[in-house]
Amino acid sequence: MHDSLQLAQEIIKFGMGGLDKAVQEYEKLMLPRAVAMIEDSAMMNEAMFAEDSPAPLLKAFEGFGQHGAE
Repeated sequence: MHDSLQLAQEIIKFGMGGLDKAVQEYEKLMLPRAVAMIEDSAMMNEAMFAEDSPAPLLKAFEGFGQHGAE
């Protein structure tokens, strides 16, 4: 939904006559987020299928949800 919102905002900014520019600007916003998701996915893939699995997977989840638990 975040992507849809950002693309819609760019279309509003550039209008229907500027769809190519709207998509180009949207892609500039999307690319860093997509790269981060790909990197996270690759790390999780390595953790899940490691020879010593599930140890790396458990390590990846260590501390998850503990922020603000004090």
